[in-house]
Amino acid sequence: MNKLSAIGQQKAQLVQKENRKRISFLLKLLLFVGLVYANIHSDYWIDFIAGEAPDLADPLDRVFRALLFILTTNLLISLARIVLVAVYIRRKHERSRASNVVLAINRIATLLNIIVVIIGGFLLFGLEWDDFFSTFSLVAVATVLLTKDYISNTINGLINMMSDRLALGDRVKIGAHEGTIKDITLSNVYLEDDAANRIIIPNNTVFAADVINYNQQRGELVEVPVELHSDAVGNIVEWENRVKVSLQPFNTYINLAKVKVRLQHINADKVQLVVQFRSKNSSSGRKKEIIHTILQQFITIKTVS
Repeated sequence: MNKLSAIGQQKAQLVQKENRKRISFLLKLLLFVGLVYANIHSDYWIDFIAGEAPDLADPLDRVFRALLFILTTNLLISLARIVLVAVYIRRKHERSRASNVVLAINRIATLLNIIVVIIGGFLLFGLEWDDFFSTFSLVAVATVLLTKDYISNTINGLINMMSDRLALGDRVKIGAHEGTIKDITLSNVYLEDDAANRIIIPNNTVFAADVINYNQQRGELVEVPVELHSDAVGNIVEWENRVKVSLQPFNTYINLAKVKVRLQHINADKVQLVVQFRSKNSSSGRKKEIIHTILQQFITIKTVS
């Protein structure tokens, strides 16, 4: 019930954000219509605004052209973004992963809009296309050389967002760090551990590291070793049933059917057992509670030190 409620809440938030973006798109569309109308009658408006200062005519014309270019391209990017998000959400039922891909689409749209604004700036200053491309090529080469690490970090961030490897809300272990994914940006992946600490990991590190995604597995295999006197072991099946009964309050965190008590080793005076269970996306704090409950079942037996 809680899971369904969380999914519904996540879907509602996603739809609410998309509705706001659609309203923004309509407002930009109205502004675009106004700019198109102004551009058609640009000679009149430029003469009217410039008045007795004819030197303003050319700058005003460039302003009209730059604004029209930026807004037109932005509308096309926004329309493509809205369509892609709508199609993806309709096809996918995993809302966490849908949010993840929507995040990637939004990041790509932001990057494209930044490029559009840069090009619009060149138009605003009246740079010829030949000069623009030659200048842009030089700037692009210099930018790549100076920021190649950041660019690779950005590309790896987009790959992390678009792939099924990671998703917002997943509990993961990345290298030595374990926690829940709170955000993925073009620079970093943000985790939150059980102590509510914020862990920031660069995308390049995430891409190269060993990643365990507990949400995509059957669960983490946990083994609890126990040593008993040989005369206190009795029937292992009874111990297994006793452990399963004690773990009933944790049935949402572990698979009780997979709880096993296995014989590990036999000595003259002691027997080594191991209790195995799979943790379903539970925190380390919850896992400690489960282990404590298991050990409680053996505490009345004289264990071997």
